[in-house]
Amino acid sequence: MLEADESSRTEERQESREREIAFTFRIPRLIPREAKVHLRAARREMLLAVRSMLDCAIDRLEEREQESQTRTTKIDIQ
Repeated sequence: MLEADESSRTEERQESREREIAFTFRIPRLIPREAKVHLRAARREMLLAVRSMLDCAIDRLEEREQESQTRTTKIDIQ
């Protein structure tokens, strides 16, 4: 498959879905070794960023759950 075809498909997928991030990493043999090292490091950083976003979303969900469990209701006793 040609690289241009693949990148245009990736762009179409990104445009067709809101709030979605898709990354495809293929490192062909023609890329110099030093560039491969940088690309792998960039991939790692992107995965760490995604992990950070997921951790933040999980934290928010857990906070909401705790807030709903710790809410108190005042009951008047007659």
